[in-house]
Amino acid sequence: MPVGVSLAKSFNDEPWLGFVVVGLYDINPPNANLSDIEYKGDFEQLIADAKKGKLDRIYLE
Repeated sequence: MPVGVSLAKSFNDEPWLGFVVVGLYDINPPNANLSDIEYKGDFEQLIADAKKGKLDRIYLE
């Protein structure tokens, strides 16, 4: 399991931490559904969403 997916699952499994995972961004769309976490787009989309204020924190792997 990719580290980003593992981290996102940890946040979702421990809601008392206060993190809400909106999705994962990657240069390559996942071929298979690795998790119930939504694929949001590539890094260009990540930058666009961040500029629009849609994200509070970004974790890079």
